Amino acid sequence: MGSVITAVLMVFANATTNELAQIVGLFLVLSDAVVALGLGVERALKMGFTRNRLRPR
Repeated sequence: MGSVITAVLMVFANATTNELAQIVGLFLVLSDAVVALGLGVERALKMGFTRNRLRPR
């Protein structure tokens, strides 16, 4: 959804090719950062729950 919004904004923006390239690059970097953060949180939650279950009581 974010890429569609970005594409629509770029079509209607009065921007140069260099500015559009910067917008696309920034969008790609931020998208990767969000994915990496989500995967890191998922792994941390899995590790935390797994360790709690394996502890002897």
